[in-house]
Amino acid sequence: MPRPGGRGTGNFEKSKDFKGSMIRLIKNLSPWKYIMILALGLATDAFAVSICKGLATKKLEIKHMCIVGIWFGGFQALMPIIGYYLGST
Repeated sequence: MPRPGGRGTGNFEKSKDFKGSMIRLIKNLSPWKYIMILALGLATDAFAVSICKGLATKKLEIKHMCIVGIWFGGFQALMPIIGYYLGST
């Protein structure tokens, strides 16, 4: 007896259906909702990395905070711009 989710149970069709439903969902989002979802993803990523960086640093100074903030902010702003240009070509 095959296990649920094993071979031959139509998982490929389910994954195609999920992908199609996600594409339809994204296409139906208004631009500001799409931007808010993107901003939330970038913010949670930066938050997690900054927590890890703060836990790994032995002596934290204001100078280090500013440098890390500038690097994070720069890359978080740069990545969607690069993605936009790569996706539009």
